[in-house]
Amino acid sequence: MQSSGSKPVAQPINVQIESTKSAADALADVGKDMESVAQDTQASTDGLNLIAGLAFDKLRGAIEEAVSNIESMSEKVGGQSKDLVSAVDGLVAADKEAAAKMDGR
Repeated sequence: MQSSGSKPVAQPINVQIESTKSAADALADVGKDMESVAQDTQASTDGLNLIAGLAFDKLRGAIEEAVSNIESMSEKVGGQSKDLVSAVDGLVAADKEAAAKMDGR
């Protein structure tokens, strides 16, 4: 039984409500922090994707340049090979001619 000087029973409920409001506010703050972290993470991911794209473009360009250089060198070597074959053919012909002259003496 309550005496005339005691506080009403509703006070503990008010305390529980305030406690629940404080917990809800704390959860809202955590939610805002999580949203901020998610935005930072997305910005970092976007930045990394941009860097990766630029690196891939540079790598592709370097590979294309290397292939072009190899093709150019291959053409030069091919031309030099033809010149070498012609020179060897000329030496073989000169050797045959020299051998024929020596046999003809």
